[in-house]
Amino acid sequence: MTGFAVVGLGMGRNRAKQVLETVGAELRLVVDLNEDLAREVGGEMGCDFCTDLGEALGRADVDVVVVMTPSGLHAKIGVEAIQAGKHVITTKPMDVSTKACDELINAADAA
Repeated sequence: MTGFAVVGLGMGRNRAKQVLETVGAELRLVVDLNEDLAREVGGEMGCDFCTDLGEALGRADVDVVVVMTPSGLHAKIGVEAIQAGKHVITTKPMDVSTKACDELINAADAA
């Protein structure tokens, strides 16, 4: 099974449901700065929850990080996830500046 963490539960709640419905994927963790929302979605999805991205990135059972945060944060979080050895999926836009997109692409290329 491939372990997923979904970061950002505004739009990410629906993506977490899609992970649950995907054969071969297992939703291990949901992450949001709003602890009440993280707890609620974790309970709804039957997985762990947290408010700390570092906790998600430190988990050996998380292979893929799905970045569903507000625009402007995708590349920063994606680079951190790649540097932690995780695969990354972002929503569109990849980020709000070409520079941020290039940083994420360069991090992926370097990995």
